[in-house]
Order: sequence, then structure tokens, then C-alpha cells
Amino acid sequence: NLYDFKGSSAFTDTWEEVHQVALSATVEMDLNNDWTFFGGPVVRYAGESGADFGTSMSYGAFAGGSWSPSDDLTIGLGLAFVDDIEDDVRIIPMVRLNWEFTSGFWLRAMPTSFNTGATELQLAWEVDRDFEVAAGLVLNNRRRFRLDDDGAAADGVGMEDGRWIYLRGRWDLAEDVDLTVSIGAALDPDLWLGDSRGTEIIERDYDQVFAIGATLSVRF
Repeated sequence: NLYDFKGSSAFTDTWEEVHQVALSATVEMDLNNDWTFFGGPVVRYAGESGADFGTSMSYGAFAGGSWSPSDDLTIGLGLAFVDDIEDDVRIIPMVRLNWEFTSGFWLRAMPTSFNTGATELQLAWEVDRDFEVAAGLVLNNRRRFRLDDDGAAADGVGMEDGRWIYLRGRWDLAEDVDLTVSIGAALDPDLWLGDSRGTEIIERDYDQVFAIGATLSVRF
């Protein structure tokens, strides 16, 4: 993520380029045809360019189970526990739902990222075999990261928090190739700045943000 703050405020010289990577490994155990249990570790890096590597790392684990009584219904619940930078351990609920409640219409819920802890709620319509449209809401989308040793909060902590709504279209171009295009808007987005111990310095909301994106997926 690249940031460019305008005007004069506590945020003007705090952070610019932030890198975030989360790695996880999932182990699944099928108890029978309907029940599956899953779990695994999480390793996360979140820091501005030049931030101390060790204090930009956090660790955690997750576990849960899912129930699939039919091809058109899967329900799953779980929890993730991830050490947050200069904060308490973050408890992230993991909700999985994939339900075709009527022909061609799906209601879905899924965790999207251990970096942000977000959960995505989605209503989708399969227009035909090759095209799907969906509307959704992303909740608990919080990015927390370590800052470098320059600026108003040397070795401090930055955070961006908000929710998103979106519209999305997905085309299956071939058996193993699909294209997804989406437009979205942030709801009540906030920026937060803390010192090196995580004590709040300032918090401010910012103007409405719109985004557009595209993903080409190739499987082999």
C-alpha cells in the first residue's frame, strides 16, 4: 500500500510505503462425508519500508469445523488468534457459509485475510455457467503495521480501519481461467497513529474512497 498525505497534520510525515504478508498452512481432517475439521499456524509481517523486521512480525493459529450436508450448503465456524503489533491478541471469528438458497442464487460468508481479520458477506447470482455477479460487504477490515524510525512517530504503529461494499462480476473464460472485475467503496474509514508502545497519538477519519480492481486467475 502506498500513502501520500496532503496538508499539515500528524499523519503528513508518518508513513508512505507499507508491506503486509500473511502466510498460513491449513490441515483438514474429514471425519465423515459431512464434517471437516481444520486448523493451522499463521505468520504475519506488517511494516513500513525500513521498519524493524522483528517488531513487525506477529504469530498465531486458527481452528474450526465445517458441515456440508449437501452440495448446495456448507456451514463452518472457527476462531483465529493472532498476536497484534503493540496490542492485545486479536481474536478473529471465522465464518464459512456457501448456500444455494434458491436455484442460481448463493449466500456466502468467508474470512478474507489474516492480515486484516476481515470477513466477507456476499450475495451472488449465477447468470449462467460462465458468468456470475455478486454484491458484498467486507467487515472488520483493519490493517495494523509497524512504522520506521523516521517521522513524528519513530518506530510507532499505524492502522487503517473500515468497511467496504462492492459489486463484482466473474467470467469463466476457459476451464481453468477466470476474470473478476469489481468496484467498491469504503464506509467510515479511519486512520490511527500510535507511538512505539502502541499508545494512541491521533485518530482521524478520511474522505470517502472508491476503488476498482481486476483479477485474472489461471489454474494448472
